[in-house]
Formats: sequence, structure tokens, C-alpha cells
Amino acid sequence: MLVTSGLTSPERSVSHQTLSFNMVSRKETVKSCCVNILDDVKRILAQPFECRKTSLPDGALHNVQKELENMINAIDKDIYSFTPSYGKYLIDCWLGDELVDKLLDVSCQYEKLIKLK
Repeated sequence: MLVTSGLTSPERSVSHQTLSFNMVSRKETVKSCCVNILDDVKRILAQPFECRKTSLPDGALHNVQKELENMINAIDKDIYSFTPSYGKYLIDCWLGDELVDKLLDVSCQYEKLIKLK
């Protein structure tokens, strides 16, 4: 919570600008991560199953793709009213999977972004 009591109007404005800059910076960071992972997911889906470096099945990958597209759309429109649900598709997957690690990381970043809003 931003406490501005006792600050003059210009100080309050600077504090608000700093908070806004941090929000924009975090939005861009999370969006960039989402876009990069989405590119990875699309690339994986384009490969034959036996050549993939991930243990995630097609159905889970399609769900992750949709979730990432929704997150990117939400960030673009400043809508943060949903929580990524792809975690349930990853429960039975190999925990050392690089894609799973990336998804869990971006999910944590997205959660922090929601808390800033």
C-alpha cells in the first residue's frame, strides 16, 4: 500500500509515477516471458512427439498455449481478473521439465503483477 499522508502534491505525484513505472516495467517483463514461452510451446507443438524435449502431452500444451494467450491479452487490456489454470495440467508431468519450470516461474511473476494492480 502506498502511504502518501504528509506528502506535498509534487511528492505524491512522483510516488504515483514511480509506482506506475514499476507496474509498466513488471507488465512488460511478464508479457515478454509469456510471449517467449508461447513461442516455445508453438515450436514444441510443431515437432513430432518423439523429437520433443518435454514430457507434456499435446492436450496440456494446447491448454498452456491458450492460457498464455489469455495472459498476454489480459496484460494488454489491463485485465487481471483470472488466475492461470495450467498448473493442474502439469501435476502429473516430470518436475525437471524445462518448460514446466518456465511456466511456474512466469505464473509466480504474474501473481506478483496481479498483487501490484
